[in-house]
Amino acid sequence: MLGRLPGVQQVSTEVDGMFSAVVVLSEEASNEQAKAVVGAFRDRTRAASDFDRWEAEIEVRRGAANSSFKAGKAGFGEAPERAGLWFALSEAFPEDEVKWTYHTWSHYSYGSSDQFKRMDVGVGEISLKLVHANDFNAVTETYRRLMREFLELAGARWEIGPSAAGSGALSVANRYPSDLEFSVWHRLNEDQTVPHTVRMATTADLTTYSKRPRVTEQLRSQDLDDVKLLAEKHLPIVAELGSPDVDYLVTTDPRDYLSLEGSTSSCIDRSLTMTVTNRANHPPGPAERPFTVGYQPC
Repeated sequence: MLGRLPGVQQVSTEVDGMFSAVVVLSEEASNEQAKAVVGAFRDRTRAASDFDRWEAEIEVRRGAANSSFKAGKAGFGEAPERAGLWFALSEAFPEDEVKWTYHTWSHYSYGSSDQFKRMDVGVGEISLKLVHANDFNAVTETYRRLMREFLELAGARWEIGPSAAGSGALSVANRYPSDLEFSVWHRLNEDQTVPHTVRMATTADLTTYSKRPRVTEQLRSQDLDDVKLLAEKHLPIVAELGSPDVDYLVTTDPRDYLSLEGSTSSCIDRSLTMTVTNRANHPPGPAERPFTVGYQPC
């Protein structure tokens, strides 16, 4: 059925804990055709009782581009309109990678019935990888453009950064970044006395997320003295984010960083991980101890 729809180039389906379909649109496909594909999948799976026991999701892609829109059963009601916005967004950034997920589900591969819902909020989770950009200024410029042209997407859970491996990123949930956050982002990136990349993640609703602003600086050096030097210079800047707590990690391992969900891996020895906070129930380690004088207990 999907393969016969206008604008569709290729369709594949899979059953592995859920029923999923991947639809590749032709280069000539339109916004309305993208919306029609998602709506048709939603209507057909809702109408067939055989699908009641399955989680279901659809992913739509555009030709050879890496941009995609993925929606799960819980979001099927609004999914066609979201797909239309994704199409418009990918049109606005045709050379970049725009990936949007909306209320998708994951199922453990070993067959357990345990399932967890992705942290999709507002209009969903959108990542925008800038293919031809290689610096932090392009990230800010992209957010500024979104704030002008896509105000209705302010409620997304955003991550924007250059596509090159090892690049930094600025993530924010439920809103676009504030002027203060742009300022912190720029100052942390501009000072390359110790070469590093920055990953910064903030959220609008600490009650909902139980998350603090999280800042990671990833060094290209393996020297712990460089780690300490960068922390000494940048902790005053990071502390401006307040909220009232800020998680801060300086590491020599590019696999380590703090996302909105937490740390992606356990930190190695050549790192500092600290929380600028009013709580005193986590005593600092030897590397962090000198910083507690100015920034309260870690």
